[in-house]
Amino acid sequence: MEQKKVKKLNDLEVLKKLFNAVTENDILIVHGPHLYYRNNKVSAEVKAKLISDANLLKTMDLWNILLDCMRYEANKAIYDKAVDSDSLIFPKAMLFAIDIFEKKVNNLAKFT
Repeated sequence: MEQKKVKKLNDLEVLKKLFNAVTENDILIVHGPHLYYRNNKVSAEVKAKLISDANLLKTMDLWNILLDCMRYEANKAIYDKAVDSDSLIFPKAMLFAIDIFEKKVNNLAKFT
């Protein structure tokens, strides 16, 4: 039984490298008062820099313009160009990505 688990883990690692997959271990994770990135605890200096960057990004006109452009293009694809449910997949994914961007930046900016 243990050998099957090891084989499965090895297979997942091979697939991850083959498809350049990003896993939970590869992203910024908030755990209590700490941040972790790529399974490593983020130092206080890096944490402060990330929080500062998030606050700066929120105030940047270019950031907000780009988000609005993405929303516009997604909405145009949904309301003006969509012909069936398949043609809604990509624009809805764009809106989902925008939501993730905004939430991550806002949550990081509020982080203490």
